[in-house]
Amino acid sequence: NLLDSISNIKTEIKKILKNLLCYWVKPNNLAVEFCVFKWPNNPWEKKWISDIKFFLDTKEYNSFDLIISGIQLHQDGCIIAKGYDRSFIKKIRSDLTSNFEFIPVKQSNWAHIPLGRILEPISGELFKELKKIISNISNTNIGIERIIDAKLIHETRWYMEKRKVLYTKKFKLQSVK
Repeated sequence: NLLDSISNIKTEIKKILKNLLCYWVKPNNLAVEFCVFKWPNNPWEKKWISDIKFFLDTKEYNSFDLIISGIQLHQDGCIIAKGYDRSFIKKIRSDLTSNFEFIPVKQSNWAHIPLGRILEPISGELFKELKKIISNISNTNIGIERIIDAKLIHETRWYMEKRKVLYTKKFKLQSVK
C-alpha cells in the first residue's frame, strides 16, 4: 500500500513537471537512511565494515512502524516522503555516531524516504503549481511500513541504483501498536 501511495504521488508530481529533467527513485530502491558511513570524498578503511557488523551484532533493536505523512521539496530539488518513527532511527544513528570516530558529521536528522530530485531550475507558473501540490500533500497520511531490519549497504551509484548489501541486522519483532 505504501509503495502504491508513493507511486501515485510521484505520478501527480510528474504530470506537473512534464519534460523537466528529473531523477525518480525506482520503487525497489526506495529506502530509509539510518546512517551514512562514508560520503564520496571521505576516507575509508575496509576493516570498518567488520567493526560496524561486530558493533551491530552486540545490539538489540526493536522493530517499529515508520509512518509516512507528507512530502517535502528541498531547495536542492530533492523530493522526500516525511517519516515519523518515535525516534527509533535517531537512537540507532546516535548509537553509531557516538561509537565510531570515522562516521561523517553530516547526517540526516530525521526519518525520510528520498523519492527523487528535480535536476533543473523551476520558476514562474510551473513552480507555483508544484508548490501548490506539495503544500496540499505536505501533511497527508501516505502509509505505514513496519521496519524489521537495517542493511549495511555499499552504494556505488546514487539512490541505490548500484549497491551491494554487506550485512543485515534483524530487529526484534514487536507487536503492532
